Amino acid sequence: MNSSKVCKALDEIGIDEEYWKLKSDLLKEFTSKEDCVPGAAYKQILNGVLDVLSQYEDIDKEVKLNKECFIVIEDIATTGRCRYPWKVVKMLIVVVYNKLFDELYQSNRASKGVQNSATTGTDSSEPSDSSTDSEKPKESQPANNKINQLESEEEFRQLKIDCLVHIVEFDIPPFTLQRICEIPLKQPYTVFRKLFNAYRKLFNVRNIEYEPIKMPEFFNPSDHPQLDRVYSILDSWEAKYKNLTPEWSDELLFDNSEDFESSDEKPFKRPLE
Repeated sequence: MNSSKVCKALDEIGIDEEYWKLKSDLLKEFTSKEDCVPGAAYKQILNGVLDVLSQYEDIDKEVKLNKECFIVIEDIATTGRCRYPWKVVKMLIVVVYNKLFDELYQSNRASKGVQNSATTGTDSSEPSDSSTDSEKPKESQPANNKINQLESEEEFRQLKIDCLVHIVEFDIPPFTLQRICEIPLKQPYTVFRKLFNAYRKLFNVRNIEYEPIKMPEFFNPSDHPQLDRVYSILDSWEAKYKNLTPEWSDELLFDNSEDFESSDEKPFKRPLE
């Protein structure tokens, strides 16, 4: 496991034989039947997560995560399916991101302290750049000033709480749940503000209300003459592309905007199932 990519709170859990066995048993339970009845591995994992979450009377309480928490986050990130009670998953995400925000903020503070020490120790005899920002070439001016500005601890905590509560209002999993669970496992950000903005943007995508099995009572196919044609076209598409296994597009996965909220993610691809 690459510690530089995995959220520290998850990386500290460690991977052992028990983790691999539990994960393997869970996969067998999920794939054994079409309508799988939760087995021993599922019960152990869910109870393990509940054991951790039951200790979080306060969001800032220091409680160590366990391998069951890791497996749930990893399972959703890998499969894109949420097969656990949503309220449990929602709380687990809040706990994980609370730790992730703290980790990155403290790292930024430490880096800022090193930079300040280096600046203080600079030889004053060295010539300074007296030109103003407006006189400097545009590319030499500091970019992302808002991003690089480090908040006070009080400001940070308020920002963090405001950010974490985004997920609380969701009664069902958000459309972007898989990506939300991927980030702690492949942490691409080096600046707290970028992680904050990425997390916030993930909740700007709202679910559409759609029932794929039970159609509305007022729906009558005869009222829609083109319905059969559209279905036929869709069938032809499925037949044509059934053997195609496309990869995710970078443009879809990454924030490529040039504003101060842009991320510093590195390329990451996964095949579609």
